Amino acid sequence: GGWALALSYSAIQKARPQQAALASANATFIKPLPEAGMVVDVRALREGRRTNFLRTEFLADDKATQPIFAADMVFSDLRDGELDYTCEFPEVMAPEDSPRIPDSPGPKFLRRYEQRLGLGTPFTKQERPHSAAWVRDTADRPWDKKALLALSDTPMPRTFFLDTTPRFGATVT
Repeated sequence: GGWALALSYSAIQKARPQQAALASANATFIKPLPEAGMVVDVRALREGRRTNFLRTEFLADDKATQPIFAADMVFSDLRDGELDYTCEFPEVMAPEDSPRIPDSPGPKFLRRYEQRLGLGTPFTKQERPHSAAWVRDTADRPWDKKALLALSDTPMPRTFFLDTTPRFGATVT
């Protein structure tokens, strides 16, 4: 999940430190990731004056030729004001009034976060499948770039908010 994206970011910063801001990250989960023993390859796809495109690939071991995970990250030296805009905060319940999502029997990394639903109810019919969650790191880790990338795989799949029928929902990319 998000931990793989966070590991990709760390690998890039170790192999090819980036001073520019992380502007975009896209991950593709090709096969299940092992708990240990992966090889992480970092390479530049293009390095420009203001924008760099980097890719990480995880290999199951040092003899593997096909990646089991890939992440593309774009780092850009954005000028102040280029992306200044505001959007309205959604109408959601306050964190203390929001129901806590029970700990998941699924992936272990989800237990690192306390999640409370501020908008939407899973497995109910909704005219528009909207949801919003309050998320807190249970270890009170600061929300830096790496932590935000790790957090990116915590939201429930949109299919959970379509109707009362549990449906498969995967975060392949």
